[in-house]
Amino acid sequence: MYKVAFQGERGAFSEIAAKKYFGENISLAPSFSFDEVFTKVKNGKVDFGVIPIENTLFGSIYESYDYLLKYSLIIAGELNLQINHQLIAVKKYQLSEIKKVYSHPQALGQCSDFLKSKLKNAEIIPAYDTAGSAALALKNNNEPT
Repeated sequence: MYKVAFQGERGAFSEIAAKKYFGENISLAPSFSFDEVFTKVKNGKVDFGVIPIENTLFGSIYESYDYLLKYSLIIAGELNLQINHQLIAVKKYQLSEIKKVYSHPQALGQCSDFLKSKLKNAEIIPAYDTAGSAALALKNNNEPT
């Protein structure tokens, strides 16, 4: 059984990609940052790391390339994964009531047209992970975030 690191919390797109690529019979190692994923691979704590390299809406993820060079690691495989973002709240709110939107900077960039047109007054807050941002919405269930 392979041990695979990915950036984010359980439910992150990188976890979905890891399961799609390696199958369900893997041991997963959620990681706070890309750097942590690369460190785990380099130090032999995991067999593989799954990270995004590019997407069709927002282009290359240069941070991933930087870490490939920094840690002298190679790309061992490739997977195309369709990403569908959702605006999540615990309660039903009108879009005009939403005050804050948390998500990973890549996701915020991919959704920037929607955010600018539909949530003009909302504060856009970069977070370390899309799945973690959903958990934050659950934690703050009394606020339209």
